[in-house]
Amino acid sequence: MSIRPFKWILLGPALALLLLGHSLGYDIWQAPPGQPEQMSSKVSYDPKLSDTFFESDEWSYPHWITKHPDGHFTSSRGIDKNPVEDPPRLKHTSKCFSTSFGVKHVVNFCEARLVDGHVLDLLFHERNAAFRDSLLVRIRNGKFTCQYWIVDDVGVFQWTTTRQKLTLDKKAYRKGDVIKGRIDFECVMQLINPNDIKKWSRDPTAVIKLFGVFKSTVE
Repeated sequence: MSIRPFKWILLGPALALLLLGHSLGYDIWQAPPGQPEQMSSKVSYDPKLSDTFFESDEWSYPHWITKHPDGHFTSSRGIDKNPVEDPPRLKHTSKCFSTSFGVKHVVNFCEARLVDGHVLDLLFHERNAAFRDSLLVRIRNGKFTCQYWIVDDVGVFQWTTTRQKLTLDKKAYRKGDVIKGRIDFECVMQLINPNDIKKWSRDPTAVIKLFGVFKSTVE
């Protein structure tokens, strides 16, 4: 995959969030209601935190863009004209992996934002035809909580954190800072209404892991 810098890459994570949010038509930062109170843990800090991803410049086309063998692009979104010229390239801000749906797959995006000046939110997400992972990490006063969900399963399942570890490269960030870190997360997915188990051939309870590194700009 080419890493040639150009106008779309310069827009970085903010463009990824904007495009994905508008394409889905809802606030991707909004965790679903009806979830259990989650565990709280201390954030670890490592100013020497390193990974080859931190020096990379990986990107991909949005999931609604298809590149054809002859080099032209088309979009599956009704608002776009086809063929698409100069499609956006979304900079990867995460190199994480999720085991949702029983398949290990990449989670390419992590957004970071300050809330009220003292709360830092991280949102790990992947939006494509196969996987719709979301993990919201809220950091306050050196501690953090996690809330995972799968977009298409909101209202059917609840997700309870069972293990979490977060390592950041420093303790304080301001808007415009680059944040680097490592996440290691695990939760249990269960049906909200146990009676729904009758609709399944087996109990759909599952353990989901999300782990890897990230590098994003604080908005």
